[in-house]
Amino acid sequence: MLASAASSGSSDLIKQPALGTKEWTIFQSREVFITCEVGGSADGLDFEWDCDLGQVSGSGRTISWEAPSGACYAHVTVTVTNGETTEEGSVRFRVSTCGTCF
Repeated sequence: MLASAASSGSSDLIKQPALGTKEWTIFQSREVFITCEVGGSADGLDFEWDCDLGQVSGSGRTISWEAPSGACYAHVTVTVTNGETTEEGSVRFRVSTCGTCF
């Protein structure tokens, strides 16, 4: 299972992880869509999303997350269950207040 992010707006305000890292960089207060990729069909799976900072909106395989308004590190986590098995994945973000960092 893999959770991946994609920009909902100006792509110059989010940077994919550098080679060898798993940390995305996003500008403060920006929204990003995050999708949980699962092997096989997503039928019958329940997705529960949570974050330590910022705001999660939506449900299912793809949600939106709004970054907090200040510099920080934030995690968005998804827990997937099929009634018998539970798996968890997460995406780590470095929230930047510096527009020239992009």
